[in-house]
Amino acid sequence: RIAALLSKPAIPPQNYEILENKRTIPLEGSIPVPPTNSEIPYIPLPEFYDSKENLSFDNEQESSTKAGSPKEALVPTSTSSSDSSIMDDNIDDAYADLYQSETSLRSTGYYFGPLVGIIIPDDGALRDSGSSIQPYTAENGYVIGFQLGKDFGTVRVEGEYSYMAFDGSDNISVGANNFLARIVLETELNDEFELRAGMAMGVGFIGIDGGSSGEPSDVGFAYDFLLGGGYNFNENWSLCFDYKYYLSAANDNYDRVKAHMLLLSANFQL
Repeated sequence: RIAALLSKPAIPPQNYEILENKRTIPLEGSIPVPPTNSEIPYIPLPEFYDSKENLSFDNEQESSTKAGSPKEALVPTSTSSSDSSIMDDNIDDAYADLYQSETSLRSTGYYFGPLVGIIIPDDGALRDSGSSIQPYTAENGYVIGFQLGKDFGTVRVEGEYSYMAFDGSDNISVGANNFLARIVLETELNDEFELRAGMAMGVGFIGIDGGSSGEPSDVGFAYDFLLGGGYNFNENWSLCFDYKYYLSAANDNYDRVKAHMLLLSANFQL
């Protein structure tokens, strides 16, 4: 087989060079070519107005230019001016609601004020060492004092000093100096009116003159219950009208002092 292959004629050499294609293929018009435009489009700049007068003046000029007749020019000018005035009013109202909020007449914080009122005491009795009892009939009296406290909104905590005095039968006179701490709960009906209720506890220095058993005096526990209302004139001061029921501790020489009180007090914010 090798000899047979060698006896065959030689294979002529081949040319493997790539021939250059000189034919020109015309471009098809499927891809649109934008037309060349040497002119650059004009884009107007935004205009800024320094005042409302310039704005209304420019609006009038623009509307008069666009309108075909003087009658047509007058219509958009009046409409634009009325619309701008309505818009200005709405903006003013919005700013007023935002920055000019109504101030409440109720104010919190420390306060101080005087108080005055009348008392309607219950009848009582005096005792001596021989266990004899001298009853007396009490007459109406008065109470004066002042209070200092802090208002937390719906709760008040205050300290009070008051002096109360009344007369009784058989030339008996009763006086008491009271130092009380009070807590008051309040609820607002509106900005002006409010309802309140509270309780106070402390000490009372009680002295009695004119009794057959001498002049007994003592220091004892005292407390009262409060129910009333208040009126706020403004954020700096208010007026309160209260009912109190006062009680003191009993003593070996006299009955406990019990009295109904009608009080008027004023509170000034500090």
